[in-house]
Amino acid sequence: MSYFAEADNAVGLDGSSNDRLVDDGCIHLLSMGSKVLMMQIWICMTTGRLIFRMCTHVNDDLKCILLAQVETQENVFRPGNWQHLAFTYKELPESKNKVYSKILMWVSGQRKAEVTVEYNPPRKGSLSSDSNRTFCMVGHQISQEDTIAVVAQMSLGNLLLFNGPSLGAEEAFDLYCQGPDFTSLMTCKYGNSNTDHCKYISREILQNEQICEFLMKSRGSDMSLLADSLAIVYDMHNPTQYTIYEPVIRIKGSMKLASSQRPFSAKEVSNKSLDSQALKMLQPCFERNIHSVLHEIGGIGAMVYLFARTVEISSCEKTQSMGLEIILSLTKYNQQRIQESKNCDLYSMIHQVLLRPKCIVGFHTLK
Repeated sequence: MSYFAEADNAVGLDGSSNDRLVDDGCIHLLSMGSKVLMMQIWICMTTGRLIFRMCTHVNDDLKCILLAQVETQENVFRPGNWQHLAFTYKELPESKNKVYSKILMWVSGQRKAEVTVEYNPPRKGSLSSDSNRTFCMVGHQISQEDTIAVVAQMSLGNLLLFNGPSLGAEEAFDLYCQGPDFTSLMTCKYGNSNTDHCKYISREILQNEQICEFLMKSRGSDMSLLADSLAIVYDMHNPTQYTIYEPVIRIKGSMKLASSQRPFSAKEVSNKSLDSQALKMLQPCFERNIHSVLHEIGGIGAMVYLFARTVEISSCEKTQSMGLEIILSLTKYNQQRIQESKNCDLYSMIHQVLLRPKCIVGFHTLK
């Protein structure tokens, strides 16, 4: 997993309470906030639950003080499967002496948990003038010896941060359907691609009435408000940089600008606890799978050729269907494979293979 921060120190990862989390088999997922108040999200690898922590710092050292900690009641994380996580955080004004924060969470397009965090506002300590500077830390730095064990269970995808959007069931499901390599909500200047939601439908998804109504609509969801709220994008394949979008400022009565016109800039990650060279040496842990090497052997078109060869040399209908299943699974969650499929007219190529005399279109193939 990779590390990303815009802060003077790696705040919040060196406290004694955090050490106990590591000893208990937890991995740091995300920290956001400032030295005054920071939210941490951890994953317990043994139970699959997410842990939310609110922390503060009384001075400029690295140790943090834990204000509150809650965890999800159900297992969220499933090793070996790609999952899309979406969070919304909102503070509820209740009283001056107590702060109530509500965290809504969607897992792979489905609303899974609603967590309420209650804590006392942090006291003003002897912090430096930049104590309110916001920053984000992503991932968990591990030793080389632990890399293989962790990668076998988990690798982190891309990160999109929004500033105060209204994230609902439709938006969470639509983001999930974009896949793990999705990096932009900006509309294209010439034509827009339509997301095929059909391949992501499951029994669990259909239990949500809002998503059922969304799927029954002839048009897709309006992501313009979400696109206007996009603040930062971090691509794990380029761990030394992140993209920051300038906020949308509208004057009353002015014309609304298209999302594609928003200015953005690429920035280098920075952290004074690590020098620039050490920071550049940090690389995300990626699982070596078929996606990571497919472009080297010709993309999705090469898999269609292998499917055709399977049909030629095997008379087993189940074996032939497994070749087709691999192709369809490769185009489910990967935007690059989806684009390759459109460019090479994938389904027309598959159709030609299915029409061959040696191809057995039976139960497994239809399934």
